Amino acid sequence: MYNFFHNFVRTTFRVKHVVLAALVTTIYVFSGPFGTYEQMDMSERLVFWAPQGIIAFVVGGVACAIARFIYPTDHRALHGLLSAFVFAILFAPLNYMFIRNEYLGPAEFYMPFWQVLLLNFTFASILVAWILLNSPEEDALADQLPRLYSRLPEGVTGKISHITVEDYYTVVFLEDGTQHRLLMRFADAVKEMDETLGPCTHRSHWVAMAFVKEGKRVGNKEFVELACGVEVPVSKTYRGNLVAAGFFQEA
Repeated sequence: MYNFFHNFVRTTFRVKHVVLAALVTTIYVFSGPFGTYEQMDMSERLVFWAPQGIIAFVVGGVACAIARFIYPTDHRALHGLLSAFVFAILFAPLNYMFIRNEYLGPAEFYMPFWQVLLLNFTFASILVAWILLNSPEEDALADQLPRLYSRLPEGVTGKISHITVEDYYTVVFLEDGTQHRLLMRFADAVKEMDETLGPCTHRSHWVAMAFVKEGKRVGNKEFVELACGVEVPVSKTYRGNLVAAGFFQEA
């Protein structure tokens, strides 16, 4: 739930998104879609479309967070398309209810719900395409990176493969074997990896699942070997995480 809320806030309340939402609402007020131009004056359209603009802005953020939750992907276009679909599913019923309300909507409205749903999906897809075309790949990548990356020195590249504890420091290891010591709690560092798929293997070790090569036993001790060759210990308490991932058999 924390990761979901964090993704919602991070992807929604950005200046350019707020400005875009305000611009779209203004366009709706002036253009008067769904028959509101013919049957409402400017002040009535403002009262009618402004609340829907605010609701659509929030629903759009929720849709992006849901899309990221149900299908995590780095493919921006695919994520955007899924977000547009989820947005249409969530917002079209509200939009339709507003328009069909005899006290709020236009007096004459005959558009069926499926058309409202299709129009919402089409419009959301157009907005997604506009955002993708006007957002540098670097900005998108920065949005997707877990928070822990922001604590690393500027200019550091590569993905985090595992995290461990050393005295009062948390040591972050990158895929190329380089490491960085951070003065923070290990548990907080793990939380700041956000939605990165990876378990704790020990009370002092966390690994990114993408870098786990295999599980192995040496005597009475068990380890997971990472792609870089590093062996990370596995304790009985956390062994179940690796069993579930298929690296060890049930005891």
